[in-house]
Parts: sequence; structure tokens; C-alpha cells
Amino acid sequence: MQNKNAVTGPEAIGGAFIALAAWVGGIIFDGYVVATLWGWFMATTFGLPRLTLAPAIGVSLLVGRLTFQHPLDVTEKDRSYWGRLGRTITLIYAPPAVTLLLGWAVHAFMP
Repeated sequence: MQNKNAVTGPEAIGGAFIALAAWVGGIIFDGYVVATLWGWFMATTFGLPRLTLAPAIGVSLLVGRLTFQHPLDVTEKDRSYWGRLGRTITLIYAPPAVTLLLGWAVHAFMP
């Protein structure tokens, strides 16, 4: 019986590169979301300067570090390698995308 979680060398290397690219892209996307929301709400409401991408990435990293909560999933070991990688990528991009969508909806009601 073949182990569905067994990964060959090339698969592991490819998965590692995909994960690294997703991680870096996720950090940049988080910064974009923070900069956009900051411009929509903080800059217009309180007259604060807008954030460019680099400071927004820094703010996102700081807030993420201070409020990090690891998602608990006891069945993770039962997923395939690619299933775990797909879940990781989803956890990187889905929360900021949903936040941006909700922020956009709220921003539509601002004067």
C-alpha cells in the first residue's frame, strides 16, 4: 500500500518553491490591503498621511506578529502533500482578500 503523504524529491522542491512564492506574495498582498484600507479609512477620516507599500507591509507584519493565532486542524496529517500546500496558500490569501472585500463594501457607504 502506497502512502498518500509520501513526497518525492522533485515534488518537495517544487512545493517548497511554490510555498515560498506564495508566502512572499502573501506578505506583499497583506501590505497592499493595509495600504488600501488605511487610505480609505484612516487617511480620510483622521487626516493622516497615506501609507505606501513598504510601510504598510511593516505594519502588517507587526500587527500579524502581535496577534498571531495558529489555526488548529487535527486532521492536517491526513491530507496529501498537495492538499496541505493548497490549504496553506488559501490561508495566506483568503483572509486579506475577504478583509479587502468587506473594507470595499464599507468604503462604498462613506461620504
